[in-house]
Amino acid sequence: MANRIAARAMKPLVVGLAIALLVVGVVGVIALRTLGPGTGGLGGVAHRLESWIGSQIVGIANSYLVPQIAFESLDYEAPGTVHLKGVTLTAPDGTRVLELDGMTVELAEVPRLGQPLVIERIDLDRPVVHLIRETGADGASGFRGLSPIAKASPGHDEEVEPSFRLSNVLRLRRIQVNDGSLAYDQADGSPPMVVRGLTTTIIASPAAGEEGWYALDIDSALGPLARLQLKGAFSLDSLEAKIEQLDLSSDLGPDSRSILPPEIQTLVAAYEARGRFDLAASGRLSLADPMAGSLQATVSLESAHFASGDYQIPLDRLAAEATLGSGILTLTSLRAEMLGGAVTAQGDVETTVSTRPAHIFWTLEDLDLQRLLRTGSPADEPPKLAGTLSGGGSATSDLSDPLASLDGKGDAHVRDGRLMVLPGLSQLAQAMHVMSAGMLSKKLNHKADAEFTLGPAGVIVTSSQVTTEFLAARATGDIAFDGTLNLSVNAGPMEKLQSMLGGVGDLLGSVTDRLVTYRIRGTVAEPQVSVAPLGVGG
Repeated sequence: MANRIAARAMKPLVVGLAIALLVVGVVGVIALRTLGPGTGGLGGVAHRLESWIGSQIVGIANSYLVPQIAFESLDYEAPGTVHLKGVTLTAPDGTRVLELDGMTVELAEVPRLGQPLVIERIDLDRPVVHLIRETGADGASGFRGLSPIAKASPGHDEEVEPSFRLSNVLRLRRIQVNDGSLAYDQADGSPPMVVRGLTTTIIASPAAGEEGWYALDIDSALGPLARLQLKGAFSLDSLEAKIEQLDLSSDLGPDSRSILPPEIQTLVAAYEARGRFDLAASGRLSLADPMAGSLQATVSLESAHFASGDYQIPLDRLAAEATLGSGILTLTSLRAEMLGGAVTAQGDVETTVSTRPAHIFWTLEDLDLQRLLRTGSPADEPPKLAGTLSGGGSATSDLSDPLASLDGKGDAHVRDGRLMVLPGLSQLAQAMHVMSAGMLSKKLNHKADAEFTLGPAGVIVTSSQVTTEFLAARATGDIAFDGTLNLSVNAGPMEKLQSMLGGVGDLLGSVTDRLVTYRIRGTVAEPQVSVAPLGVGG
């Protein structure tokens, strides 16, 4: 009996010892297969394995990227986790284009000396991407240290050492980004575009029926006020991306404007912009040459408001559509519903030409100018600006130097208006001694017509006519972009002209030689009016 009891008690112990021995044996076999013979002890083997893993990671990245990867330290955690600290990606010119506090790589298989690593997951801890715009000696623009970013080209993958080929070393299923940032610097003194708080999980899986392609599904917060959603696929071999659906939404305002491109960010800050911004896009792009891809995009801006000084632009809705193809970015349509009317535009930019020539056409439809005033006029005074504005025009320019190459023309027409804000109009009335009660009239009976051209210096008024209840004037000359004026004006009192003509209208030109010629100089803020040296007839 005692022997049977003892035997019964020993069975669990024997089984436990057998299992323990089995586990030790399996671990030993794995270690021998992983480390290989003749490695000079476990400490030396561990160091050798970590060095080899590091060389594999560096070799994989540097086989495909022009900027080269480096790290401060590497820690291998068996059986398949690698921790890297102080990771950087540095271009040949010394520009650090990427830096991370840390990167964790999870392997799909236990690493073996002499065998390719197989990566299944990458976690990026506080990555910061630096994009700095630059223009090369040939006039072509790109990013400092990233032009080009990839060595990939047709057939390139076949030239890479087999142990570094992406098709052999990647089985990516997941990329985790923790508190990432993207900084874009236009390198022209404008504020950089900075996107912070990028925390997202990128789910990747082999695309059905397409070798080398991975499906992507991203849903990411871009800080507290913006969100990015992306569905598509990415090729590990050609470094191409197929965007099935990209949606970017943001509340436009002081707290979120840093995520916008520098040019737009500067405008948003200058004009106190706010509203709801949405972007949707789809298409196909290459990481090696983004402008050679194809893309369709729509942009909308809802319930927006812009203001500066005494003026504002309340914008009910803006909708725009654009395409990228064959190196041409085309604004196929833009319609902004604002001020009780609308502004429409179309245009294009040749992105593959170093000077980036651009063309734009616009129309203005029944804009209520009085809504431009940020504050209303006192009840006993007429508004200083009112009327219905219509017009249109076109312009061309090289975006590499917009003002120096600007060329265009247009026209503008105001009806049922009040135009006392026109530069020099009230000063002209004073010089003509027609300041009267008529200037305080609340009637909206001013009208104006103008034709102009655009040039590097500013707006050139080729012809214009302004009619008010107290004077009529025809003007030509320059309004520079820096605000300076150089206008020649033939003007006369309305009362006298009416007695001469029985009404002004289009007949004003027939009595131009009877009107006194004035000069308007100074600035838009402080116009200065004087009688022309030649006096009557100018």
